This record gives sequence, C-alpha cells and structure tokens, in this order.
Amino acid sequence: MQDKLVVHFGGGALGRGFIVPILKESGCKVVLADANEELIGRLKESLSYTLVIADEEEDKQVRKITIDGALSTVSDAEELKNVLREAMTVTTSVRQENLIHVAKIISEVWNDERSCDRAVICCENLENASGYFKSLLAGAARDQKHREVLDQIKVPDTMVDRGCSQAQNDLMTVYTESFYEIGVDKTMLSDTGISLIPAVDDLQTHFFRKRFLLNTCADALAFMGLYYGLNNMTEAAGSEAVWAVLNPYIALVKSSLVVGFGMTNEEVEHWSKFYWTERGKKTRGKSVSSERKLDDVARDMWRKLEYRERFILPLAVLKSKGYGIDSGLELIVKMIEFLAKQDGLEQKETLNRLQQMWCVDDAGNYIYQKASELIHI
Repeated sequence: MQDKLVVHFGGGALGRGFIVPILKESGCKVVLADANEELIGRLKESLSYTLVIADEEEDKQVRKITIDGALSTVSDAEELKNVLREAMTVTTSVRQENLIHVAKIISEVWNDERSCDRAVICCENLENASGYFKSLLAGAARDQKHREVLDQIKVPDTMVDRGCSQAQNDLMTVYTESFYEIGVDKTMLSDTGISLIPAVDDLQTHFFRKRFLLNTCADALAFMGLYYGLNNMTEAAGSEAVWAVLNPYIALVKSSLVVGFGMTNEEVEHWSKFYWTERGKKTRGKSVSSERKLDDVARDMWRKLEYRERFILPLAVLKSKGYGIDSGLELIVKMIEFLAKQDGLEQKETLNRLQQMWCVDDAGNYIYQKASELIHI
C-alpha cells in the first residue's frame, strides 16, 4: 500500500538496519521515534542515514535510507501523539523493558473507535509478543471501558531475523546483511498492509527454529567463550574446549525442534548449516557478527535461563516427551556457576533462584533436581 503511514519506535541497529528499510521498500511513509536526542537531532537534519549491507558486492553495499520524520519520545512527545493519531500501524524494535513506554503513549492516543483497525507489530524477537504487549496496554488503561477499547488493537506474534550492528564510530551508519526473515501470525493479523512484512501460517515453528538454531546457539557460543576467557565470536567458534561443551547440548536443541515443533531432521540440519556455515561465510569478517564482543552477545543471561526462554525450553520439551536430557546439562551448570560467582550469589541463593525459575512442571522439576546436584559454588 503506497504512502501507508507507519510510526516506528526504536532507532537502534535493528530498527534502522532492518525494520525501517523494509517499511520504506514497501512504500510506507515512516516516522521514526526514539529517546536518543543526539540521534533524533541528526535525523531531523538529514532525514536519512547510511546502511551498509556487508555481504553485498562492493559497489552495492552502501545505501542511503530516507525517512519522512524523526521525533524524540521525550522532547517531541506532543507532536508524536499527533502523528500517532493519523497512523494505523506502529512497529517497534526497542528493548523488551522499554515496550511499556510505547504501550503508555499508544494507550493515550489510540483510544477511539478506530482501535479495531489499528495494529502494533513488535519486532523484538520476543516470544508471545502479542500477549506481552497486550498486557502492557491493559496495564496502561484508565478503566475497564478504556481497557476494552485498547484490547481491540491487533498485536500479532512476530518472528524477525537479520544481523545488524551499529557502526562503532559513526552514529549515522548501521551495518547489516542481505538475508532476513520477518513474518506475523496470520491468525492474529491476516494482512499487515506492508508488502515485506507478510502474515504467515505456523509462525511458532518459524519462531522457534530461528530462536533455537540461531539465538540459543549464538548465546551459548558467546557465553562459553566468556567462560574460557576468549575475546570475540571468531575466537569462541574456533575453540575446541567451547565446542566440547556445546555439541551435546546443541544435539538436544535440534532434537527438540523435531519432537516439539514438527520439523524434520532434514529441515533442522538445513537451517543449522545455513545459519552457521553458509550465512556465516557470507558475513564473517564484515562487521556484522563475527567480531562482536562476547559480552555484547551473551547479555541478560539470567533472563535467558528462565523456563520459557532459549536455554531451558528445548530441554523441557524433550523431557516432557520422555527423552533423556542429561548430556546437555554441563552447559547449563557452567552458565549458572559463572553467573552466580559473577553476582556474588551463594549456593543456597542460587538454588532458590533456579527453583523459582524452573519448578513449574515435572520437566522443570527434573532439570532443577539434576542441575542442583551438579552445581558447586
């Protein structure tokens, strides 16, 4: 749809490296909102920034991405609300903890009879994005009537994947790669009105395939690199000690996609090879991922160790289906011991934390019991 107005929240690497470019390629009018005053000030002046597609041919790498407006969520709050009143679609690429601020401003503006025709597409690689953002909207409601109006806003679950990184010494340049995936749950939003953001069937399988084979494996690789005192993803990927711990766990991750999400072994191996061989060859050494600092990848790890998150869920899926998972626990135990020591937690404090995180069903109870026998702090 030509000239569809979309307000995009989030001017970081993913927002400018992925979401804004595909909105513009889809013919949308894009107003970018962010709390970074320096970034917004410069975008107001130029209404453009530089995107470098690192794995393209050299003469096709650098592109100029134009936007139609830039607004600060802080100093331009009233103007932002006026723009939102015109918009029927919002996209986001902010930290999960910052989505509440997006929900609050939307709750102030999208509170009329047009709510049922409006949509928020959350692009944070967040499982159950729909339920999470809907809960934030409900929490921002003034009363029951307002809550009912906000509940009509369409918020589909979403899957996103594109490697993006901010240039180290240039605020106005973002690096990315040619490959990307994005889609929303067709059962929640049958048509986004944005040609490059399709509504797809069976989004859950797409989401967990990417979550486990890419995010889980990348985070595990980065974390074990930290554990062994390495510097970046390239060093971690070349370490025999790292892979000795990772391989048994990754084998279980792959099995969980077959057992729990309906993929075939052939599909799992195809995508694993793509993420870690074919895709890696194209981008390695080209400022997207291979030289990233390990603590930039392996961040917020306690959250990622929660039951429904990327490390424990594959094991829980297998255990609930009667499969053995003990071979993958060495990785989990090393992660817990490292994080606990880093945070100054004693054995009892650590085990109490894990009990609260994992003991939600029989599979979680088993993982907790086995891990608690192995953890020594």
